Amino acid sequence: IFMDEQNYWQKASAQSTINSIESKIEATQCYGDANFRYYFRPYLTVDAGVIGTYIVADVSAYGELKKEKGVAVFSGVKYEKKRLSWQATIRKEWNNNFSSGVLPSL
Repeated sequence: IFMDEQNYWQKASAQSTINSIESKIEATQCYGDANFRYYFRPYLTVDAGVIGTYIVADVSAYGELKKEKGVAVFSGVKYEKKRLSWQATIRKEWNNNFSSGVLPSL
């Protein structure tokens, strides 16, 4: 769990004594993950896992709580022998604000 607070002020000019914008942002962020790894051979491993996020932000400029929930699933394979190391992964994310395409990596 991560918690942070940010204060934002803006003045119309450097000499102004009045803030034209005064906004406070407080956020609580929770993350959790689980990973499974299987060793087929000493040089070949396969991974699979899931990551969950939950963020609540209190933004005074909006006058309400903003919530964001997300989950990501991933899988990967690693081959390692002598001087050769090769990895491939694939990931997919869902969020209440967006859904990513499949994200491959090699």
